[in-house]
Amino acid sequence: MRIRISVIALLLIALCSNVYQAKAESLAEVMIKEPEYAKWSRLAFQEAGKSYKLVDFKYLGRTDISATAAEQRFRFWASKNNREFPLLVTIRYNPLTEKVISISVKESTPSTQGSSGA
Repeated sequence: MRIRISVIALLLIALCSNVYQAKAESLAEVMIKEPEYAKWSRLAFQEAGKSYKLVDFKYLGRTDISATAAEQRFRFWASKNNREFPLLVTIRYNPLTEKVISISVKESTPSTQGSSGA
């Protein structure tokens, strides 16, 4: 009887440790997972970096235009010719196919709310 209880206890411990290990792996996957906009931020960095030195950036959000068009918006703090300024990058794409429709890069004027721009 004691052997049976010991075997059952060991099986329960093994089962529980497998469950905890699976939950820990799932948590690690969630913590490592890139944000939904990561692909688009890399593209925004690539495009803006062609003409500007980039200092910092802030993700401004996604806007769904229609079923076949969405926009991802970013604000960079950029420098060029010894001046710093905000740079707005908008990527319009088809959310179903993820095909880029257009990329807009526009210099902006610094806001009066601070000098970080991001």
